[in-house]
Amino acid sequence: MGRYGAARVAVALERCTVQNAAHFNGDVHVTRSAREDRMFPDRVSDTLGICLLTGGSHQVVFDGRKLDIPANSILLRRPGSIWSSPRSTIGFVCVDIGRDLLPKDARWHHDTFVPASALPALVEIADRLIVEDDRFAQQERVVKLIDTVVDLGFSRTSEADSERPHAAAIARDYLETCFASNVSLDDLAFLAGTNRFSLIRLFRRAYNVTPHAFQIRLRIEHTCRLLRAGIPVHEIAPIVGFSDQSHLTRHFARVVGLTPARYARTVRASYVG
Repeated sequence: MGRYGAARVAVALERCTVQNAAHFNGDVHVTRSAREDRMFPDRVSDTLGICLLTGGSHQVVFDGRKLDIPANSILLRRPGSIWSSPRSTIGFVCVDIGRDLLPKDARWHHDTFVPASALPALVEIADRLIVEDDRFAQQERVVKLIDTVVDLGFSRTSEADSERPHAAAIARDYLETCFASNVSLDDLAFLAGTNRFSLIRLFRRAYNVTPHAFQIRLRIEHTCRLLRAGIPVHEIAPIVGFSDQSHLTRHFARVVGLTPARYARTVRASYVG
């Protein structure tokens, strides 16, 4: 049977799961494979690939250049790469991001790898991309992932040069006034006069929180006020901008430590007392 036994080697994406992320019209997808014998013939990938490889060391050939990747590393694959991989025993979780979502002037370096510790939350990010139902949260998650890859030195971009000093304050003012609106990250960046990458950096630098997290906290604060005013829980989600009651409950419990219903009962009990 030889080194690999009798099992047939998987070719490319055979026996993998490929899932589109919500809200990106196919421009972001997540591919997963359990650990098994697999090979990739020559292929061209027109996406930014961020792939956690599990198993032993692994070799990939990029544009004729062999790259030996240590076990349990994260592969960074630039858009437009011509690559292949000989037979080896690996598993992987890979997030692919289309060119339209990347910085317009990005100059990508050679395909490379980083330790898994450089992106410890990659699997969690991949999971959230599939199940998250909040468009703003999804856009912010992808932008932060791209920004992390850029910060790791995999790309250079001058998009940060377009930063406006008051962009964070403009975005904050809009969110405080229109916290219930279903604004997208791109729309918010346009209103602030900058790009989505710069906006997240500037906002986090100014307020130690991302725009989406700030919006969620505003919605939760307003929910608390409505509950204290006696508004029924089931009426509040659309008022404050959540898609449904379960969406509200999930975020409320994470921020407040209680479900909305328990918070309402606590408030009523304090009034009685």
